Amino acid sequence: MIRDFQKNEADYRSFVDLFYRTHFSLVKGEPSGYGRYINTNSIPSYNHYVNIIIEDYPYHFKSFTDEENNVIAGAEYTKVAGTATIMHFFVLPEYQLKGNGRKFFNELQNYLRASGVIQINVSSYSLGSIEFWKKMNFEKDYPYYRKFLK
Repeated sequence: MIRDFQKNEADYRSFVDLFYRTHFSLVKGEPSGYGRYINTNSIPSYNHYVNIIIEDYPYHFKSFTDEENNVIAGAEYTKVAGTATIMHFFVLPEYQLKGNGRKFFNELQNYLRASGVIQINVSSYSLGSIEFWKKMNFEKDYPYYRKFLK
Protein backbone atom coordinates (compact mmCIF):
# COMPACT_ATOMS: atom_id res chain seq x y z
CA MET A 1 0.00 0.00 0.00
CA ILE A 2 1.26 3.49 -0.83
CA ARG A 3 0.85 6.38 1.61
CA ASP A 4 2.43 9.62 2.78
CA PHE A 5 5.01 9.58 5.54
CA GLN A 6 3.19 10.90 8.63
CA LYS A 7 4.17 13.21 11.49
CA ASN A 8 4.69 10.56 14.13
CA GLU A 9 7.51 8.74 15.87
CA ALA A 10 6.88 5.41 14.10
CA ASP A 11 7.09 6.91 10.61
CA TYR A 12 10.15 8.90 11.64
CA ARG A 13 11.88 5.68 12.74
CA SER A 14 10.82 4.03 9.46
CA PHE A 15 12.11 7.00 7.45
CA VAL A 16 15.50 6.92 9.21
CA ASP A 17 15.72 3.12 8.92
CA LEU A 18 14.93 3.26 5.21
CA PHE A 19 17.41 6.10 4.63
CA TYR A 20 20.17 4.53 6.70
CA ARG A 21 19.82 0.97 5.42
CA THR A 22 19.60 1.90 1.74
CA HIS A 23 22.37 4.53 1.84
CA PHE A 24 24.69 2.69 4.17
CA SER A 25 24.37 -0.88 2.95
CA LEU A 26 27.67 -2.55 3.68
CA VAL A 27 29.95 -4.20 1.17
CA LYS A 28 32.94 -5.88 2.82
CA GLY A 29 32.30 -3.82 5.97
CA GLU A 30 32.35 -0.49 4.12
CA PRO A 31 29.38 1.73 3.22
CA SER A 32 28.33 1.44 -0.41
CA GLY A 33 26.51 3.80 -2.75
CA TYR A 34 25.81 7.22 -1.24
CA GLY A 35 26.85 5.83 2.14
CA ARG A 36 30.46 6.46 1.19
CA TYR A 37 29.77 10.18 1.11
CA ILE A 38 27.10 10.73 3.77
CA ASN A 39 28.05 11.18 7.40
CA THR A 40 25.70 9.43 9.83
CA ASN A 41 25.27 12.86 11.47
CA SER A 42 23.33 13.90 8.34
CA ILE A 43 20.38 11.72 9.35
CA PRO A 44 17.65 14.20 10.31
CA SER A 45 16.48 14.68 13.88
CA TYR A 46 12.79 14.08 14.64
CA ASN A 47 12.13 17.86 14.74
CA HIS A 48 13.85 18.32 11.38
CA TYR A 49 11.82 15.42 9.96
CA VAL A 50 8.51 16.99 11.09
CA ASN A 51 9.26 20.68 10.51
CA ILE A 52 11.25 20.50 7.30
CA ILE A 53 10.78 17.20 5.53
CA ILE A 54 7.06 16.71 6.15
CA GLU A 55 5.79 20.30 6.34
CA ASP A 56 8.05 22.67 4.39
CA TYR A 57 10.21 20.62 2.06
CA PRO A 58 9.51 21.20 -1.66
CA TYR A 59 9.63 17.45 -2.30
CA HIS A 60 6.96 14.84 -1.76
CA PHE A 61 7.59 11.62 0.18
CA LYS A 62 5.63 8.40 -0.21
CA SER A 63 6.10 5.13 1.60
CA PHE A 64 5.16 1.62 0.58
CA THR A 65 4.08 -0.82 3.28
CA ASP A 66 3.76 -4.58 3.56
CA GLU A 67 0.69 -6.47 4.81
CA GLU A 68 1.57 -5.63 8.45
CA ASN A 69 1.86 -1.89 7.62
CA ASN A 70 5.67 -1.91 7.97
CA VAL A 71 7.43 0.58 5.70
CA ILE A 72 9.53 -1.41 3.22
CA ALA A 73 10.16 1.23 0.54
CA GLY A 74 9.99 4.95 -0.04
CA ALA A 75 10.26 7.58 -2.74
CA GLU A 76 11.10 11.27 -2.83
CA TYR A 77 9.92 13.26 -5.85
CA THR A 78 9.05 16.70 -7.17
CA LYS A 79 5.97 17.49 -9.21
CA VAL A 80 5.78 20.49 -11.55
CA ALA A 81 3.45 21.14 -14.48
CA GLY A 82 2.49 17.54 -15.23
CA THR A 83 6.00 16.16 -14.72
CA ALA A 84 7.20 14.20 -11.69
CA THR A 85 10.91 13.73 -11.11
CA ILE A 86 11.85 10.91 -8.77
CA MET A 87 14.88 12.01 -6.77
CA HIS A 88 15.21 8.88 -4.62
CA PHE A 89 13.55 5.48 -4.76
CA PHE A 90 14.46 3.15 -1.88
CA VAL A 91 13.60 -0.48 -1.16
CA LEU A 92 14.95 -2.13 1.97
CA PRO A 93 17.59 -4.72 1.04
CA GLU A 94 15.65 -7.73 2.32
CA TYR A 95 12.68 -6.75 0.12
CA GLN A 96 14.71 -6.23 -3.06
CA LEU A 97 14.63 -8.64 -6.01
CA LYS A 98 11.21 -9.95 -4.92
CA GLY A 99 8.93 -7.75 -7.02
CA ASN A 100 8.41 -5.14 -4.29
CA GLY A 101 10.11 -2.33 -6.23
CA ARG A 102 7.87 -3.04 -9.21
CA LYS A 103 4.74 -3.11 -7.01
CA PHE A 104 5.71 0.15 -5.30
CA PHE A 105 6.54 1.87 -8.56
CA ASN A 106 3.27 0.72 -10.16
CA GLU A 107 1.29 2.15 -7.22
CA LEU A 108 3.31 5.37 -7.28
CA GLN A 109 2.84 5.66 -11.05
CA ASN A 110 -0.94 5.17 -10.70
CA TYR A 111 -1.07 7.78 -7.93
CA LEU A 112 0.91 10.26 -10.02
CA ARG A 113 -1.22 9.63 -13.13
CA ALA A 114 -4.40 10.26 -11.10
CA SER A 115 -2.91 13.55 -9.86
CA GLY A 116 -2.36 14.79 -13.44
CA VAL A 117 1.22 13.69 -14.10
CA ILE A 118 1.86 12.75 -17.75
CA GLN A 119 5.64 12.29 -17.60
CA ILE A 120 8.01 10.79 -15.02
CA ASN A 121 11.74 11.46 -14.97
CA VAL A 122 14.31 9.65 -12.88
CA SER A 123 18.00 10.31 -12.49
CA SER A 124 19.94 7.10 -12.05
CA TYR A 125 23.59 6.18 -12.10
CA SER A 126 23.98 2.72 -10.56
CA LEU A 127 23.81 -0.23 -12.90
CA GLY A 128 21.21 -2.07 -10.80
CA SER A 129 18.84 0.86 -10.68
CA ILE A 130 19.30 1.63 -14.39
CA GLU A 131 18.23 -1.93 -15.19
CA PHE A 132 15.23 -1.54 -12.87
CA TRP A 133 14.07 1.65 -14.61
CA LYS A 134 14.49 0.06 -18.03
CA LYS A 135 12.25 -2.81 -16.88
CA MET A 136 9.69 -0.17 -15.87
CA ASN A 137 9.73 1.03 -19.53
CA PHE A 138 11.84 4.15 -19.02
CA GLU A 139 14.00 5.33 -21.89
CA LYS A 140 17.28 7.21 -21.68
CA ASP A 141 16.82 10.93 -22.40
CA TYR A 142 19.91 12.64 -21.04
CA PRO A 143 20.29 13.51 -18.21
CA TYR A 144 17.27 11.45 -17.14
CA TYR A 145 15.47 8.25 -17.82
CA ARG A 146 11.99 9.26 -18.92
CA LYS A 147 8.57 7.66 -19.21
CA PHE A 148 5.40 9.16 -20.66
CA LEU A 149 2.18 7.97 -19.03
CA LYS A 150 -0.74 6.92 -21.16
